[in-house]
Amino acid sequence: MTGLPKIKHPLYEIIIPSTKLQTTFRPFTVKEEKILLTAHESEDPKQISLAIRQIITNCVNDVDVNKLATFDVEYCLIKIRSKSVDNIAEFQIPNPENPKERIDVKINLNDIEVHYHENHTNKIKINDETMVVMRYPSFHEIEKIAGTSVDDSLALDIMLSCIDQIVSNDVSYTLSDFSNEEIQEFIESFTAEDTKKIKAFFDTMPEVKYEIKFTTKEGDEKTIIIQGTESFFM
Repeated sequence: MTGLPKIKHPLYEIIIPSTKLQTTFRPFTVKEEKILLTAHESEDPKQISLAIRQIITNCVNDVDVNKLATFDVEYCLIKIRSKSVDNIAEFQIPNPENPKERIDVKINLNDIEVHYHENHTNKIKINDETMVVMRYPSFHEIEKIAGTSVDDSLALDIMLSCIDQIVSNDVSYTLSDFSNEEIQEFIESFTAEDTKKIKAFFDTMPEVKYEIKFTTKEGDEKTIIIQGTESFFM
């Protein structure tokens, strides 16, 4: 007696926002949907992160979820959801001005894209001779600093660890080629203003968000922006 047939799933193209890598993904299965639902019902951030990690690893080809930027992860998950269940997501959100009032929301997930800040750049000028080139923090790194403030030493260390290259007098240096001591010495020479410039890189990073216009019970027209993976999976 032969085993049951294997179900072939359709593949869809996707471009990873931070790297512009073109790859493919498949819809999630019943098994993976259960993983996501169980994690969401637990309301445990660690369980939700593990579920997201598992689903993207299973469904998206040629990517390492631990190296993806946060907005890559959100974008991939939304695209997977749109092909797995329905591209129309319907849920309720609280009115920011009146939390007791719930607002019905309907979103076409295919309309959700990554938004780029007009002043955002990964090239930060330290002085006339020196510039640093930043990389986006990975999903794994963001998990580490969840719940901390930007002033915490761990958050600051991760921010500074996202310096990918240093360009000085037209010579490019890749930090992975240097020892931790050499990198630390370089970073400790930063002024408060230099650190502020690096923080601006993180404050203006691309983000997945969606603008919703709605009418309150009083007939007032309002606009609200929703963002973050959980916002689209309520």
